[in-house]
Amino acid sequence: MLSTGHYLTGAAELALVAAAAVFGGDRLRARLLPGWSGAPAWLAVAVLALALLIGVAELLGSAGLFEDLPLIAGTLAAAVAAALWARAADHGEPDAPPPAPATERWPSVAGIAIAAVVVAHFTIGVRLRLSTGMTGFDSTWYHGPFAAGFAQSGDTFGIQLIAPQFLAWFYPQNSELLHGVGIVAFDRDLLSPLLNLGWLCACLLAAWCIGRPYGAAPL
Repeated sequence: MLSTGHYLTGAAELALVAAAAVFGGDRLRARLLPGWSGAPAWLAVAVLALALLIGVAELLGSAGLFEDLPLIAGTLAAAVAAALWARAADHGEPDAPPPAPATERWPSVAGIAIAAVVVAHFTIGVRLRLSTGMTGFDSTWYHGPFAAGFAQSGDTFGIQLIAPQFLAWFYPQNSELLHGVGIVAFDRDLLSPLLNLGWLCACLLAAWCIGRPYGAAPL
């Protein structure tokens, strides 16, 4: 059973790591894409923040240091480095990207309402998994074991030998590494179902950005 103190400590650790990653991602976006704003900028920040967190976790794990304090220190250091790099760059007056075609108000409201229904429906499944645990075949076969292996060993360099007939240990494991961050914080996979809700929201944001240049973001 997760104690209140352990939960609060894990939540604080996770919040600190996430805030550092988002701040670093925002500074990288300002350095690399200074003219971006609105939804595309938010999406770029999200992608860069995830890349920063994955990079730090991989480097630490390669040295067997995928643990609480090194993860906090590593993400903070990466965020500071990103801020210093962005500050040192002199872009002058960046050219703003072409404005997106105007979209009528009601299609935008309808698109946001439909997205809200999708998120609400998905949340029902997330709530179920929070009470029962993840029981899907792939989750129990390799997603969960990979994430737990990272968190328990502190190592991301070694090969985790599971199901040798499918060579599953060579699968890409970036998502499992992010789940491992949550396991490191709470010593269990409490956060894992909520991460899937985050991926859904990011997918909806990306879809909005794809349609935005054509005035079809709500669609």
